[in-house]
Amino acid sequence: MPPNILCRANLTSKNDLQREHIKNKITTKIMQEINSKKQFAVCVKNDGYPASLELRKIYEVLQDSQTADHKQIRVVDESGEDYLYPADYFVLIEIPQAVESTFSHAT
Repeated sequence: MPPNILCRANLTSKNDLQREHIKNKITTKIMQEINSKKQFAVCVKNDGYPASLELRKIYEVLQDSQTADHKQIRVVDESGEDYLYPADYFVLIEIPQAVESTFSHAT
């Protein structure tokens, strides 16, 4: 390269780096809040799982990003453990905060 041609580097100022860092922290916090919010579903079908799933009962749903592609949902069932079930066996619902707190105290 000839000596009179300068290579221009993509320099980022300290303020730009700080803004990007803050933006990443905020995004991470929002995603954690979304993922930490409990979700619930009503069982509307239990073919093949009568001992594990009760019709019309509300179940806690756990986030599992890999299940949607397989049309499944991860649910804490009657055993107290989480298992995958067909997604069409449930309807997601929103419940009031006061009711949600009773689920966290249930044993």
